Amino acid sequence: MDSFPLGGIAKSQLALFNEIEDQYEIDFLLFHKEALAAVGRGVPIQNIVALPVKEEIGKMKYIPQDEFAAKCEEIQAAITKQCSEA
Repeated sequence: MDSFPLGGIAKSQLALFNEIEDQYEIDFLLFHKEALAAVGRGVPIQNIVALPVKEEIGKMKYIPQDEFAAKCEEIQAAITKQCSEA
């Protein structure tokens, strides 16, 4: 019997959780990078704070597993678009 320190959480579930966490961090860092670039172009910080994509990033934890990869691509495209148009 393989003992697993997290008691009851399957290794595959933990791997999936780590993958989702990694993707969330990638999207967050992309937003940070694009927001800094926008500020560097003279975009007021109020415009960056008001971008709708921020809410989408915050809601990532509610995206169903089977839709997660596609939704992440949509969010990444929205980050780039909204920050460039801010």
